[in-house]
Amino acid sequence: MAQFDPTHHLSRMSKSRKVSPVQGLHKFLGTPGLISLSGGLPNPEYFPFGTLTAEVSTATKFSEGNDTTASHKPPRLADWFWSFFPSSNGSEMTSSITVPKYANRSQPDALQLSTALQYSSARGLPLLNSLCREITAKVHSPAALCDPSNILGASRDILLTTGNTDAWIKCVQTFCNPREAVLCDDWTFSTSLEGMRPYQVGAVPVKMDSQGMCSTDLREILEAWNETERGYQRPHVMYIVPIGQNPTGSTMGSLRKQEIYQVCVEYDILIIEDDPYFFLQFNRYCPPSERLELKNTDESYIQSLSPSFLR
Repeated sequence: MAQFDPTHHLSRMSKSRKVSPVQGLHKFLGTPGLISLSGGLPNPEYFPFGTLTAEVSTATKFSEGNDTTASHKPPRLADWFWSFFPSSNGSEMTSSITVPKYANRSQPDALQLSTALQYSSARGLPLLNSLCREITAKVHSPAALCDPSNILGASRDILLTTGNTDAWIKCVQTFCNPREAVLCDDWTFSTSLEGMRPYQVGAVPVKMDSQGMCSTDLREILEAWNETERGYQRPHVMYIVPIGQNPTGSTMGSLRKQEIYQVCVEYDILIIEDDPYFFLQFNRYCPPSERLELKNTDESYIQSLSPSFLR
């Protein structure tokens, strides 16, 4: 299996980027005996915070309770309200966590304020990267993170951003040139459309039904594409919100995702999946009196969800 090479999708701006000369020197920072002053890192001893303590809600704080489930009685609003307060028997609804300034001086990537408050690389805190990588691998099982043979190349990884909209704009900068367009739902998140406008990137709407984007209309648009009539080349990027679609609220099933994925493979289209509501997937409503008590594991819950395009 050949490695997937997406470089032909890069925008002219992306292709013009060069490695900073200073950034190129970072590979030498691990040299034994080398003392680097290039980063201008302040001494953690002068950081004004010694420890950081927080009270975190426990997993059972928002549950309906075993008694309510066993008796098949729907929870009352008052029960939900009082669940925010410690019970009369003294049990707490929160647990305390403390982050010290130094957890382990020999491990700079540990959870400690000396690392969290220090200058860091553009990739973000190493521990946060590791956590997000683990969650992504467990929930979505993308080949790029889960293939031990590394067929897809070592450069495939996660990238932390300040949010979905920020990530989308970075994708526009990375893959789109002025006077190009992206495929999107007929009704889609308006902020994403407005974010493309300054880069002179347009949108090609695809018809929707109760599951979101229609694969048949997508294929028809691409098959009949006429660059002269449209005024720009056939899109090579798709923006899609498959779960809890904004603004329609539709959720795309696995079969529809497979159909759209196949079309995108045929026409060499990158899928940018904006999926902030991935875990808000619900089966058919079942009254409390008909519900069964099941001991769901993380694995069984993940398998019950409509998979991401990453799979």
